[in-house]
Amino acid sequence: MGRPVVHFELGGADVDKLGGFYASIFDWQMTPMPDMNYVTIATGEGSLGGGLTGEERPGTVISIEVDDIPGTLAAIEAAGGSTVMGETVIPGIVTYAVFTDPAGNTVGLVKSEIPS
Repeated sequence: MGRPVVHFELGGADVDKLGGFYASIFDWQMTPMPDMNYVTIATGEGSLGGGLTGEERPGTVISIEVDDIPGTLAAIEAAGGSTVMGETVIPGIVTYAVFTDPAGNTVGLVKSEIPS
């Protein structure tokens, strides 16, 4: 069985404006993260959640859940991808990394820190 896509992020410099846009169109619940230029998105019960990042360059990133981020990054690099951001921990929430595939798509890796 394959690894699931568990999160998405939409980038834009003005997360408040971007959040207002998606909330008004799709009725998504936006929650700003304290002390961060980041907003979490609840898209609906049983649905994939996401976030808005305060990136100057717009873009969309999907994130795939894995058990071993360093090992997965090594496999990605061996297959022709590149690490953009190595393993990063937000204690008690998530461990994540970002890579680009051989075509230049930006993709995230996550390992949940929240008990199931």
